[in-house]
Amino acid sequence: MADVVANDLERLAPGDKAKIQGNLAGLKRQLLELSASSQTRLAKVDNLTVVSLSERLGYLASGLNLDVVEQPLPTEWDAAALKALEENLKAQDVALVLDHRQPEAAVAEAIKAAGAKLVVVESDPDDAFAGLKTSVDQVVGALGES
Repeated sequence: MADVVANDLERLAPGDKAKIQGNLAGLKRQLLELSASSQTRLAKVDNLTVVSLSERLGYLASGLNLDVVEQPLPTEWDAAALKALEENLKAQDVALVLDHRQPEAAVAEAIKAAGAKLVVVESDPDDAFAGLKTSVDQVVGALGES
């Protein structure tokens, strides 16, 4: 995606091609370093099983090569849905539950009761790379503690 944006920018500002290519190379290097360091840290973790309660975080879980367990997302978290969540988390030995917003207290309690950790990841940061790094650090750090 960065290549596509860089190509578009080069067409719009041909005089800045060298600077755009330099910035693109820098971004790619940062992403590669982040990926390598996170994979090294994750290699030491026994349980990489996660559930995402957000439609926004699939890219993060797949990018980190985490074992994502499917969890139906009800429109309302009633007692039956909370029980099903807790049972699924226990049955699948889920270490971490991801969401892009703080879930209701009852959902957080069900996650805790199942023995999993909740990580609330900001999905719309102002600085995309800094936000990605923070999110990766949150997830990898939480998995490393489990």
